[in-house]
Amino acid sequence: MSTQQQLSVLIVDDDVQFRQGLKTLLGFYSMERINGMSIEVVGEASNVERALKLASSHQPDSILLDMELAGSDGIAALVALREMSYPGKILVLSGHQEESWIFRAMQAGASGYVFKNHVAMQLWEAINTIRRSEIFLPIEVVSKFFHRFQAEAESSLRTSQKFHLTEREREVLHWLT
Repeated sequence: MSTQQQLSVLIVDDDVQFRQGLKTLLGFYSMERINGMSIEVVGEASNVERALKLASSHQPDSILLDMELAGSDGIAALVALREMSYPGKILVLSGHQEESWIFRAMQAGASGYVFKNHVAMQLWEAINTIRRSEIFLPIEVVSKFFHRFQAEAESSLRTSQKFHLTEREREVLHWLT
């Protein structure tokens, strides 16, 4: 006997038609009970302020978050959710495919990133991936993301190598961190 798993979702996007499309798609997933999972949309928001209120009151398992919102952006929402210790997973759904947007979103705490034009093909896989506490990135951006990560790490290493610390300074620094 399989147990029904319930996933609560908050949709944050300022495009009413896109939100409606997401609800329809999520409803289809629930109807089909794929992998024994039912998805409940517990709220919708078109801006960061409303999203934070709904996230706080409903504590959804996942948030589907657009990067461009009325009066703000998804990065502000990600930072604010992290500051309020939101325990769920955040999946970014964005029209922006530039690596800088993806990198910033992941740095700010996103669990995954899906291009809006691929939502129909990738949403189910992305939701299941982040539910397992894994990261979801479209295959076409994984290499770009990793190269950007390496460049950032290399830059950080070069900066830290510029400082020549004595053994005692390194010891003090170790205890401070």
